[in-house]
Amino acid sequence: FYGDELGGNELRTFLSVILETLSSYKGRSLSREETDLIDECSICLSACTSSSAEGRSLVRNFHDDMGFGFNDISIQALTSHSAKARRHFSEVMGHLYEDHTLWA
Repeated sequence: FYGDELGGNELRTFLSVILETLSSYKGRSLSREETDLIDECSICLSACTSSSAEGRSLVRNFHDDMGFGFNDISIQALTSHSAKARRHFSEVMGHLYEDHTLWA
């Protein structure tokens, strides 16, 4: 995320793709392959929020036309059918709540 290939917006682009992917599966019954994709998205989201204040800020303030954002992450942390996704979405929520600058 430290290169300038995309004009310094690599992290924003990466998180947008993850959150847009998650939004496309919001409220759907998922196949095994789709559940695996959600698992991987939750892992990437957790990694971004654990290691980057900018990543946490982007996730906290992300809004797209599909409506997948902070509240949806919290819902998925409780209701996802995958234990792996629940665990990683919960980690994301923990990373966000621990960053007091997001709530000031």
